[in-house]
Amino acid sequence: MGLIRGGLLIIFGILLFISILATAIFWNLTLSLENQNLKSNLADIVVGQIEQHYGGIQSIQDRLPVIQSYCQNNTDYVFQENGQVFVVSCDVAGQGQEAVAKNVVANFIDRSYYTEYSCGFWNCFKQGDIPFFLASKQAHDYWQSKLYFVLLTSLILLALVLLFAKDRTGVPFIVGAFMIVSGLIVLKVDVLFSLFGQTLYQFISVFFNQSFYVFLKFLFFGIGIIIIGIILKIFKTGFKFSNLMEKIRLRKNSMSKDEVKEIVKKEVAKSKDEKKRKK
Repeated sequence: MGLIRGGLLIIFGILLFISILATAIFWNLTLSLENQNLKSNLADIVVGQIEQHYGGIQSIQDRLPVIQSYCQNNTDYVFQENGQVFVVSCDVAGQGQEAVAKNVVANFIDRSYYTEYSCGFWNCFKQGDIPFFLASKQAHDYWQSKLYFVLLTSLILLALVLLFAKDRTGVPFIVGAFMIVSGLIVLKVDVLFSLFGQTLYQFISVFFNQSFYVFLKFLFFGIGIIIIGIILKIFKTGFKFSNLMEKIRLRKNSMSKDEVKEIVKKEVAKSKDEKKRKK
């Protein structure tokens, strides 16, 4: 029975670590794929894709005189390049080529982010040459749904670990360590991909732009849970010491009563002997 219990504890412990690691990764992806975080990290990749597939930023800048003329009486300038629609906000048309280029990229990211894809998340890999759906709200919502799932799974596995653990006060130390290690893995995962080339590193880093934030949160919560474990250990030790002292006190009291009984018996016997002598 003890062997089965120990085996199940190891299995649930491993699954709990995997679940906590998945929580860290999915939380990072959810945060990284928020629109405001993407804009500052996806711009360089979008510029490269525009250069490769749609004639480049230079072709957009060549239109600047036409854009400025059109924007005198309009709010947006819309045009197409190789089937892709680009939008220039007329508010920046008079601010120069760099401002126009940045605005085109920002509008392109916004339009791609809020595009509703008819395909499922994994099926979208098979459609299109440029997987902009990976940096879309649809992808954000997908990872967010997975985050809720693994959070629930982690809680269930934690309950099972507590159920099968002999010393439950040791569980916080394990969970805290799992959280800290998971945070470190998320923090360094983009470095692993850098071994496969700068292009892949640049692409992966977009989806881990919040890894440092997630690492700090997991480090904070991990240390907090370990501190809770230390407090529980102290209380457990205190209870054991208190119980030990109580047993010692009771034992002393028990011995004292026996001694009193013996003394009483002796005094009664002496009294009887004295009475007999007087008779």
